[in-house]
Amino acid sequence: MAAQASIVIQGTRVVYPGDAKTVEVELSNPDTLPALAQSWIEHSDKNNPGKIPFIITPPLTRIEANTEQSLRVRYTGEALPSNQESLFYLNILDVPPKPKNAQDEQSYLQVTILSRLKFFYRPKGLPYSIDEAYDKVTWQLQGQSLTLHNPTPYYITYAALAIKDANQTVVQSISEIDMIAPFSTQTIELQQHAPNATSVQWYIINDYGATQHGTSKLQ
Repeated sequence: MAAQASIVIQGTRVVYPGDAKTVEVELSNPDTLPALAQSWIEHSDKNNPGKIPFIITPPLTRIEANTEQSLRVRYTGEALPSNQESLFYLNILDVPPKPKNAQDEQSYLQVTILSRLKFFYRPKGLPYSIDEAYDKVTWQLQGQSLTLHNPTPYYITYAALAIKDANQTVVQSISEIDMIAPFSTQTIELQQHAPNATSVQWYIINDYGATQHGTSKLQ
């Protein structure tokens, strides 16, 4: 029995600027065998039956061994909020070929791997950049409840948090956090009280999939 998957996706997220005609997602196949990639976009809310306002070309493509392939995504113009980002998910299904040494009647395991990337539609004309948005999030600690409020039009993805005291000593670390939506509030329950905490050091994942960090005062 054999199993393999080949496709490498450049990046961990896609940002579609509102003034762009298309965006491209780069795929590569560093393997010695060809691979098949099937791609589609879906709403972040699975209960949303609305039409997906994006078209992927090609939706199904064969990527030869040691070659690259671009997926082109085009916005079809259906109305999306103009005052904040919209979140979708880009799905890329990697279908490996039949192993070379497998006979027609031989059993083998063919594993398909689904990669799911956050896909942000970012309308033009937002009042400030996402880099400016990170510092606008407010943090409030009451007892063991840490509440963060995002007053910005951007989705902000956190990799980790570190609660610090006045001496900049970490009194508690938090990794169970992902993303906060635009104009929303989220509360995290700490494992223990941190009465001497004065600030939170946050680590975010930026548009390029890299980690940035900064510090905000606790209210």
